[in-house]
Amino acid sequence: KEGDEIPVEMMALTNVPQETGRVVMHRIGEPIQSDTALLTRLRRAGFRPNAALAISQANGRVRLGTGRRAAELDHATAAHGFVTTAD
Repeated sequence: KEGDEIPVEMMALTNVPQETGRVVMHRIGEPIQSDTALLTRLRRAGFRPNAALAISQANGRVRLGTGRRAAELDHATAAHGFVTTAD
């Protein structure tokens, strides 16, 4: 149905190129959806549907947002977040 199209350039958070500075979250998989504590951390980091969010990666972890409110995801969890680049 209209509005439900998946952008062709969408990728898992774990596949975002290292030099990317911002992403737009489009979909989250069941492992993230069912983790209410993680959803709360993501919301505090600025996670909103179709909103740009800062991203950085280091030591096998993905960091979304900036400052004290940023949320870090391990590689296995980040594989269930699907984004497009915003840069």
